[in-house]
Amino acid sequence: MNRPADGPRPTRIAALVLAWLVVLLIDAVAVAGLARLEFGHGLDRVFQDGSDRYGDYAALVEAFGSGDGVLIRVGAEDLAATGPRAALEAFVIELHLADPDWTVISPFSIPLAAGDGVATLDMLEGGAWAGAQVAHPMLARVMTPDHDAALVTVLGADGEDQVAAIRALAEEHLEAAGLEVGLSGLPVILDRSRALLMRDFVFLNAVGAAIGVGLTLLVMNSVWLAAISLMSTATALLWAMGAMGWTGMQINVISIALPVLVLALALSDAVHVALEQRALALGGAPHSVARALRRIGPAVLLTSLTTALAFASLGISDSPLLADLGAAGAVAVMVAAFGGLAAQGLIVQTLLGLMPPARIFPPHRRGIPAFFDWQALARFGLAAPRGISAAAMIVALVATGLYLTAPPHFSLDENLRDQDPARTVLRRIEADFGPMAAMQIPVEIGPDGPLHTARAVIAALPEELAPDVVSLSALADAAEAASVPLDALATQLPPPMRAMLTGSEAGRLLVSVPFPYVDAARTRALATTLEAHIAAAAPPDLAAWIGRPTGPHVMSAFLSET
Repeated sequence: MNRPADGPRPTRIAALVLAWLVVLLIDAVAVAGLARLEFGHGLDRVFQDGSDRYGDYAALVEAFGSGDGVLIRVGAEDLAATGPRAALEAFVIELHLADPDWTVISPFSIPLAAGDGVATLDMLEGGAWAGAQVAHPMLARVMTPDHDAALVTVLGADGEDQVAAIRALAEEHLEAAGLEVGLSGLPVILDRSRALLMRDFVFLNAVGAAIGVGLTLLVMNSVWLAAISLMSTATALLWAMGAMGWTGMQINVISIALPVLVLALALSDAVHVALEQRALALGGAPHSVARALRRIGPAVLLTSLTTALAFASLGISDSPLLADLGAAGAVAVMVAAFGGLAAQGLIVQTLLGLMPPARIFPPHRRGIPAFFDWQALARFGLAAPRGISAAAMIVALVATGLYLTAPPHFSLDENLRDQDPARTVLRRIEADFGPMAAMQIPVEIGPDGPLHTARAVIAALPEELAPDVVSLSALADAAEAASVPLDALATQLPPPMRAMLTGSEAGRLLVSVPFPYVDAARTRALATTLEAHIAAAAPPDLAAWIGRPTGPHVMSAFLSET
């Protein structure tokens, strides 16, 4: 019986077995790295840099803490009724007990100035809540006037596990009591982004692999070649993602494109190597697998190297997220190139020892070569090289000009579908309680104290923004109206909430200006207008004591442009 052209001899069998063991060992290491691969939204790092805008935001968080929390909308026909109110109270109590680092703001957290002292909502009966709404303007941010919806905010909760714990408590205490519950807020939106990234990762790579196999079947007319291309591409992707996992790199809203790019490059490499292997094997050339790798391998590695260098150039970015993408891309592309070549050569060499080359490499189908024969383009280019080059340069210049006129678009929730539950609930919350995004303005003590400075800031705000402002001055106004000392009223606030309003240092206050968040461009425009309005309307002697508007929405709006 005739042995196939590249059929293994006994010494080659031993080398082949050893090669398989090495590749499978590397596969096992890559699988372990893949298990370590993390998925994250990455938006907590994308804007970290040394700019003034980020400095404002970092100083705000250090002084007043993060004001972004999990928003829980609770709905019922009448939350002031005994049953719904008891369920809401039990839920709030469980939130307080669940994690000592959480700060819970609810209708029961707002102290009320009464004529004979300080009262809190948990002391009031259902019928008295209507009067409380009039007595304290801050209550409108946590309870609707007709008591059909309440807002509970959990500050300090972040990540999948903590959001899931809050959701479980809501199901146990609120949904079980027949109340309507919905979760949103920036932590929930970012957690949803992370979950959607995982789904997109699987979906995009599955679709890419299916398309690649389909094209291979169409072009090469071989189930074996399609399987070989799929296996070598899968190996390349596995090695690349495993390397990312072992080096601590993350799949996020930017690097989600990296696996698909690796998949496309690896599939292209597999097809090129397979075409050369077919030509050599069917031509009867000895050692066709090795010779094909020697011919095509350098071109594959050079292409991967140039791509890796392009990724590495992102390391000059001030954004850690973009710099990480550069490092991840450089590593993934190079590792994938070696993985794909190793798997392609090993699989084809093994198959050639088991079956004749003609079975692995059948002839082309009629019509297919003609369809993919684009040599006419090359002939056209060579026929008028100067004209083609000049036209290409003009097109490049026009495209560059158009690119530079394209404004950057960014939104913190842009990774979510329009009807995503987190977006739907947020729209309902804002319809009930006003905008949830806020421009936060820190104020210093000033000549007459921080309260005076805060009131000057509020008085200088545009008329449409002033009614929703959250500040200690609102609490002071309620205390003054009831002839109750502000200190007595403020002591009823939970310490973390008090710190949010007054900061970690004496003589400072925070003025939070809620606004309807749409995207970065509109936020930049509103922040710029707000700064100009305050500069023009605030008393000149207080200008040095009023900080620039900041917060996550403002910071990301300006830095996304950079």
